[in-house]
Amino acid sequence: ESTETAQLREELSIAREALQQADTLLVQGDRQSASEMLPTSQNAVQKILSSQSTNFRSDAQFLLADIQGKQLQVENAKKVVPQLLADLGVKNDNIEAAGLLELRGNLFAYDLKNVYKTIRNIVEKGFPISEKETILSATARTDQNALIFLTDSPRIIEYRDGIINSMSTEDETWKKGVDIKTYGRYTYVLDPVENQIWKYERRRAKYAPAIAYNQGADLSRAISFIIDGSVYVLSDDGTAQKLFRGVKVDYAFRDLPSVPFTGKNLKIYTSTELDFLYVLDPDNSRILIFVKGDRFATYKKQVLFDLPNARDFIIDDSGQRVNLLTDDKIYEFSL
Repeated sequence: ESTETAQLREELSIAREALQQADTLLVQGDRQSASEMLPTSQNAVQKILSSQSTNFRSDAQFLLADIQGKQLQVENAKKVVPQLLADLGVKNDNIEAAGLLELRGNLFAYDLKNVYKTIRNIVEKGFPISEKETILSATARTDQNALIFLTDSPRIIEYRDGIINSMSTEDETWKKGVDIKTYGRYTYVLDPVENQIWKYERRRAKYAPAIAYNQGADLSRAISFIIDGSVYVLSDDGTAQKLFRGVKVDYAFRDLPSVPFTGKNLKIYTSTELDFLYVLDPDNSRILIFVKGDRFATYKKQVLFDLPNARDFIIDDSGQRVNLLTDDKIYEFSL
């Protein structure tokens, strides 16, 4: 046979051997080493597919499919087919949804101005939160059956049973921020510019003055946070920080998947009922799942979905079902 054919045969042998080694390592529980073998196999296959010769092309294509399947197995990843739950476009064909909330079994999507209540597949007409202000973020306060909105004025607005209340604070003005969460009777505002998380106590008719909560964490790149007693802060470089009673504790993601997650659109989620941290990575159309630990969030698996423009998500308290928001629709699927 020609020299070129012999070289292609050798590449095919390299690809098969590397894939077999990856499979063996995976059976032995060495996910990291298995992951490192797969690029060797894939590079060898690509050399065959990029050559002008048609020799071994069919074998290489089948091998490439096997490599991609093995990559999912190594990453403990699975693909899901989300089911359409509600089409927000029936009420506003120009909607660009920004966030998703759950309250008393109902889902609420919001854009920059309006909130849309959904009851399963029924979408109610959008209710304006503010004519002039832009909604930056929102959260739910279950004990008061209310939704809390942070606007760019800055201001906090509460929505309860169709009634809007513009809330005041004992400070002269509200603090600015990019994300808002509640825990107990307190509301927290994430403020990367001031490197702070502002803590407000909800009183009978207004909010107490802001208290600086953060002690020691660098929040300059923070984009999303969540609270389950501890506060978990996600930055746009894909790193996590943990605060307990305001004090930063050693914390990091561990055993990360091969494809990194970064960007301004990342979202983090958990609750007191859940044992995991969930990260929405819209750029790679996936949700990453990490086991919550005292010092590490250890990668467990990822769920891949074929939907563009994912904006926000909610995990139910059982950790079994996901509601996913795109720019104009709400989907659901099982983990």
